[in-house]
Amino acid sequence: MLMLDSTDFSITVKGEASNHSPTASEYFAELDSQLRAFDITRCEMKHEKVQRSNNGIDPLPCSLSGEGFKRFQYCSNAIRSKRLGCAHTTARIRMLQILDDLPTRVAPEKQIEQWKSIVQELEQSIIDVDRKKSDAELAHAIQSAEIQREATKKSEIQGKLANTAAHIAELIKTHNHYLDKLERLRNEVLDTLSHNKVLKTNKP
Repeated sequence: MLMLDSTDFSITVKGEASNHSPTASEYFAELDSQLRAFDITRCEMKHEKVQRSNNGIDPLPCSLSGEGFKRFQYCSNAIRSKRLGCAHTTARIRMLQILDDLPTRVAPEKQIEQWKSIVQELEQSIIDVDRKKSDAELAHAIQSAEIQREATKKSEIQGKLANTAAHIAELIKTHNHYLDKLERLRNEVLDTLSHNKVLKTNKP
């Protein structure tokens, strides 16, 4: 297997001048740090949920919302910027940049392209599942409000609520599946870096 040479490194090491050529040790340490800084949290896309009253059933109204209901707030920018599974983040773009910058001596080009393809596919998939959950949560809120007004249709609406709740549960399951794929990919890249680091360290 080919050994890494520091002249192949294009990464900028924090705290160093831009003309600094990082050593192999600095290169691997910085890449490892950047990858581990990404957070994979099974948040269930909570920001799409409609807030409920104290009884946990009635959706809270919001005159400022075009939907008429109050949703949970987004996580802070600082938190979202690290979460690979968030629909409202630049973390996956930064992951792609890291993969773009990987020298082919770290991993074969075909492997790097495969990793990038997975991240690109998940970028759209996560956005899509988040949008679907938004729609489903709104439907559930409308149905919850309706059941209070339409006592004669209570049984029918309860059936709709159960179906919508089941749909939301499936969307959360799908989102968790995407998170699992991201976690496996990140760990695979970290394992590859660790393997190369050992080879470099043991080089005669």
